Amino acid sequence: MDGPSRSSSLPSRAGDGGSARTRSTARFELSGWLAGFFFARVRTRRGLRRTLRRFLRLVLEASGSASSAEIEDLRALLDRLAVLATSVQATPASAAEAQLPSPAFVRARVAERFPRLGLYTAPNHEVGHDVGQEPLIGDAVDDLADIARDLAGVEDLFRRGHPDDAVWTFTFLYRIHWGEHLRCLAWFLHGLEDEGEGEDESEG
Repeated sequence: MDGPSRSSSLPSRAGDGGSARTRSTARFELSGWLAGFFFARVRTRRGLRRTLRRFLRLVLEASGSASSAEIEDLRALLDRLAVLATSVQATPASAAEAQLPSPAFVRARVAERFPRLGLYTAPNHEVGHDVGQEPLIGDAVDDLADIARDLAGVEDLFRRGHPDDAVWTFTFLYRIHWGEHLRCLAWFLHGLEDEGEGEDESEG
């Protein structure tokens, strides 16, 4: 009797051990996933701030007229900012408000740095608009100044230790303000690039 009794208890112990190992593995995998998610989020935020700093140095802090290479950098940074605006997530964590530079200062700096920016025919983004109506007139200096001013506010929040508010402000203002300016400016810069290529070919 003792033999069958002992042997019948073995599967129970093995099963319990297997279940415990499964639970332990699941906890390990979950903790690994959470750690990976956290570090990916940190890396994305660090990438956002690095891009912000590069953009603000290029647009507001550097001196002299932007070179062709710097205009190319601007195009690349605008693309990167658009990608980041749809890949980072945050909710406001406090009532911190961004401190923005004056519009006049930002516009003056942009006009000085990028003298090739000017007026352009802009697409009408209103849904259902009459395709036969007069085209809109855009101002590339105004576009870049509005983007730079909003992003200077985001960097201000980062600098003052409010990263969640900074990321939330970045994505929120992208949806309601600077994102449209970015799309319009990219439209202008694409035409500027084509124009420059045509000039190079004619000179050759």
